[in-house]
Amino acid sequence: MDAQAKRNLLLRWILPASIALLVLLLIRLFIIFPIRIGGDTMPAPYILGRIAWVSRVHTPLPGRVVLFHAHGYTADSSHPLQVVGRVVAAPGDKLYVDPAGLYINGRELPNHISQQMRYHLQLPHKGEEILLNEVNLVAYREAIHQELGTRASFSSGALFVDGHRVSSYVFLRSYYWILADKVSSGPDSRHIGIVSDKDVQGVFIWPSEH
Repeated sequence: MDAQAKRNLLLRWILPASIALLVLLLIRLFIIFPIRIGGDTMPAPYILGRIAWVSRVHTPLPGRVVLFHAHGYTADSSHPLQVVGRVVAAPGDKLYVDPAGLYINGRELPNHISQQMRYHLQLPHKGEEILLNEVNLVAYREAIHQELGTRASFSSGALFVDGHRVSSYVFLRSYYWILADKVSSGPDSRHIGIVSDKDVQGVFIWPSEH
C-alpha cells in the first residue's frame, strides 16, 4: 500500500472511527451511561439485573431515583458500593425523625419505617456551617470523614479536627438524604448518613416509572 492509499484509509475510516469512539467516551463520562442494576433496594422497574440508563446532567431533585456511592458500608473504602435509591431531601432541607415518622420541611414522608430515635437534621449546602451535637454527628460522621480523612477523629459523641474538639463544621460539599423504596433494604442514608453531591453518580432516566 503506497503512501497515498494509507492516507486515504486514515481519512476515510480510521480517523472517523477514532472521533466516534472519543465522542462515545465523552458522552459516557459527562452525559449518560448504562448500568446493570446490582441490588434489590427498589421495586419495578428498577429490578435486579436490569439494564438502565443514568444521566449525569439531570439534577437529583427530591423524588428522583439516583445511583450513588455508599461510603462507610463496607471495609474497603476505596471501592464503595454503588446503590440505587430515591432522593427524599436535598441540600438546605430540614429533616425530622420521631417514632411517628419522617418529616421533610414539616411534611410527612409516607411509607417510612418508624424509629425509636428522635432527631432533627439539616442537609448542608457547600460552605454552610452546621452546629454539631451527639445525635446529628451520627448522620454527618462518614461525610466529614470523607472530606477530612485522617484529620478528623470522633470520640464521646464529638468531632476532633487535627486533635482539637470543634462544636461546628463547615461542609465542603452539598448533601442529600437518599432512601431505598424497599424500606427493609439498604444501604441508604439510614445506614451511612448524608450523601454528597460528588457521590451521586446520576439520575435514572430509563426505565421510567411513568
